[in-house]
Amino acid sequence: MIPTDIVYMSPGKKLKELRARLGITVREVEEQSQKIAEAQGNPEFFVSNNWLTRLENTNSVPSIHKLFSLSAVYRVRVSDLLPMFGINQSLLEKYQIETPPQHTHLINLEETDAATIGEITGLSPGNVAMKIHRIKNILARRFREGGSHAG
Repeated sequence: MIPTDIVYMSPGKKLKELRARLGITVREVEEQSQKIAEAQGNPEFFVSNNWLTRLENTNSVPSIHKLFSLSAVYRVRVSDLLPMFGINQSLLEKYQIETPPQHTHLINLEETDAATIGEITGLSPGNVAMKIHRIKNILARRFREGGSHAG
């Protein structure tokens, strides 16, 4: 978990402070990320000390690959680093519900069986039933909380 006293710093300064608290040098980040890049067979995971210094001193945003490496080296979850860059994950479910895909059609879940939905989605009927149940629970909770609902 990210310490609360670094919440109001710029993203780069937050990362620098986290690295300093862990006692990790930019050279160590570079060495560890090199190992990750080699293991993944992808140079995008590599974080050079020049790149990290620039990130820590500017408002740059790392790629998802570099964020993954920083997460591994700093021993925190990627999800702990995302808020540093303005990503509020608690809003994800809200936007998934409020922003329906453009190329879908409403179906009556009571009349459509899980096998048919499974054929359309590629999911097993058991997974479909579980997802339908979860969606109904989410919508019911949103409705009870006074959120928007389809009418």
